[in-house]
Amino acid sequence: MDVLDWLGFLSATEYLVDVLVKVHGLKEEDAKRRAVQIVPHVRLAAGYIEQSLEGPRDLAFLPAYYAILNLSKVYVLLGHRHSELQKHRTHGVTYDVERKDSRTVLTEVITLRPKGVFPLFYETLTGRPASPQSIDLQVKDFLPCIAGIGHEYGLATGKQMQLFTLQFGMEAAQGNTLSTATVLDLTTGLPTLPAKKFTVPCLKGFVRRPGSPNVFVGSVITNQNLFVQEIRSQLETHLIFRRQQNTWTLIGPHKIEFPEEVPIWLLFFYMSSIVRYKPEFFSRLKDSKYWPPLSAARLHAFLDFLLSFWSFVHRKNYFLNLG
Repeated sequence: MDVLDWLGFLSATEYLVDVLVKVHGLKEEDAKRRAVQIVPHVRLAAGYIEQSLEGPRDLAFLPAYYAILNLSKVYVLLGHRHSELQKHRTHGVTYDVERKDSRTVLTEVITLRPKGVFPLFYETLTGRPASPQSIDLQVKDFLPCIAGIGHEYGLATGKQMQLFTLQFGMEAAQGNTLSTATVLDLTTGLPTLPAKKFTVPCLKGFVRRPGSPNVFVGSVITNQNLFVQEIRSQLETHLIFRRQQNTWTLIGPHKIEFPEEVPIWLLFFYMSSIVRYKPEFFSRLKDSKYWPPLSAARLHAFLDFLLSFWSFVHRKNYFLNLG
């Protein structure tokens, strides 16, 4: 995997310090101190990635989660709460192994805790503190938020993913030029909407147009030559998925915000818990119709997380050219 080779650069202190100084604006001495903390997590993550790729496929969720956990610590070490990581040794998410098994994986429950790695990771991505109270999430709350498994998820559940495409434009109104955002189906490109009332969390500067439930109107565009920059200023950009062509985002509402990495993190935590603690339930899960989307996530979502991590470190979107 190319991304595994790339991680080797972040294990090289000289390269890492250069990134911390030039990309993240750290002073050299601070960058050197931060690199001492980052490198061990990168090396552990690389080892877990190798283990997930080379070991039994069914057990890959376990080492893959520990790779994600260590990389999420690197996110934190690059953020404003880096000094607190040492005080947050726990995962920050729990799974109650004593709870009775659900009839379906979709209603399985994990609990987000106020302290631990996950809340620091969440704040680093969103710029907002995690809830001071514990929050229960069911798998069905985050599984349809994971890109790359839409076909399998639809076959298993008969439902569509919560990912949609946004198409931006401009319209004249009372002598001004206003931005617009149209919500389109990810597959067809048509204005097909979910059955229930929905929100679009990334559209912070937009309001729904009366009578047009899939069209949102934003603020005045002052310079059409800077249209992209002005649109971005009206968005919660951390809720835009890393894609080359179209603008992908999640519809809501949700109990927490879901940048692309967050539902992946939660799914791999859950699946690693099942692999470790509930072999009987894991065996039944493999016999169920939900195994194909979960199995697909094991590869596609894991790669998406790794590419998102590399992009976060360099503050620039990276993509694999498979052509």
